Amino acid sequence: MAQAPIRILGVCGSLRKESYNLFALKAAQRLIASPASITIADISKLPLFNQDTENEPNSEVTSHPTCDCEAQLS
Repeated sequence: MAQAPIRILGVCGSLRKESYNLFALKAAQRLIASPASITIADISKLPLFNQDTENEPNSEVTSHPTCDCEAQLS
């Protein structure tokens, strides 16, 4: 019986193109064993947190390519 896939979303807190954290995430992405996989999120266009607009998600947030129908944004 095949194992269910394990999907991991990697988020790098640094936006630098040559960030050590991003290098570490990319290394983990290459080395991870099946059935797991890592998708690295590009958060460069996501807005900073603003509690005043917390209940009105920005379109960049709701349409982000790593948003999954299984995730709930509320």
